[in-house]
Amino acid sequence: MRRGKFDGDLNAEVEFHIEARIAELRELGIALAEATVRARREFGPVLRAQEDSRGAWELLYLEQILADVRYALRQLLKNRTFAAVALLSLALGTGAATAVFSVINGVLLHPSHMPALNAWFPFA
Repeated sequence: MRRGKFDGDLNAEVEFHIEARIAELRELGIALAEATVRARREFGPVLRAQEDSRGAWELLYLEQILADVRYALRQLLKNRTFAAVALLSLALGTGAATAVFSVINGVLLHPSHMPALNAWFPFA
């Protein structure tokens, strides 16, 4: 659901509940102004109710992650030199870590599977 449509539906839902409570209070014989004030006071802060509903119905953390990624991309595009140095550092670090792991994996963790290795290199 798109954010604008969701917000519109949420506002309509909140207003529906407040108006329903006003109608209940009016049936009890309370004046319109007093019923409106009491209904809004009983309902509580509208923004808080909307935020609670958004948290329940939307993937709020996903929206925050996307906003963070967009911000990071804007900053990297603004500072191209920094972006190039950062990407180069990440590439070199990843390559070095892969090379070291490959050597350790091949030599220490999985030594050669040749039979009679001692026959080839007699150790004195």
